[in-house]
Amino acid sequence: MAEPGASGPRTCTPAIADGPTVVTWARSQGWQVHVARDTGRVRFAAPSGAFVASWTEADPTRLADVLTALRRYGLVWPPPARRPRTASR
Repeated sequence: MAEPGASGPRTCTPAIADGPTVVTWARSQGWQVHVARDTGRVRFAAPSGAFVASWTEADPTRLADVLTALRRYGLVWPPPARRPRTASR
């Protein structure tokens, strides 16, 4: 007898899936995002240039802490839905 949840495709945690989305959104909002190609470390700096946080995909639980730090510095996360953004124009 198979264990519960053993059948079906494996899914990654939402934190790992949100990583590239956070990078794209932060850059579009004027944040400085540096990605080290050799280590995969992502460093976030506020628009003022102040270092905020860093993250790697090897440590997926840290992404929640990084998102909290980004919110404290003013990055809106999650991004607003497309419909409200177009309605505000």
